[in-house]
Amino acid sequence: MKSMEDIFESLIKMGGKKIGDSIKFIKPSLAIKNKDLGVKYTVSNVGFDENNNPFVICYRYYAGKKRKNKKNKKMFIKILKKDFKNYEPV
Repeated sequence: MKSMEDIFESLIKMGGKKIGDSIKFIKPSLAIKNKDLGVKYTVSNVGFDENNNPFVICYRYYAGKKRKNKKNKKMFIKILKKDFKNYEPV
């Protein structure tokens, strides 16, 4: 079993930047997709909860039809370890 340091080191090698107790992914090419819905998300943050279970914070852009300003907004989701199986890399 890998230690937390090994996991952090692996994530940094994949393009993440360590900030505090989490890894920030800033490359827009790091995208994942919900297998069932086909919705794509960009990974923003990888962290660990108080029980050392990993989680991933992701976002996607959306724009409502009835909005006055046409700027896209980000919608964030938190993916827990138990849900990792529902996502795949794009």
